[in-house]
Amino acid sequence: MLETMEMTKSYNALSVDTKIEADPEGSTITLLDLVGRQDKGYENVNKKLLLEKAFHVLTNREKKY
Repeated sequence: MLETMEMTKSYNALSVDTKIEADPEGSTITLLDLVGRQDKGYENVNKKLLLEKAFHVLTNREKKY
């Protein structure tokens, strides 16, 4: 029980924009830099959706090529 009470004192929510010292020279990074990354799959989905819309205006002959 005592350990649980102690843990609640150490909980602090941080913004993903919180700057953290990255090296001894003083360079900083954010929490988002550590955990976030761009998912390349979204770009592929966007391209596929665009092509599906454009595909409907093509003639059958154009669709073969």
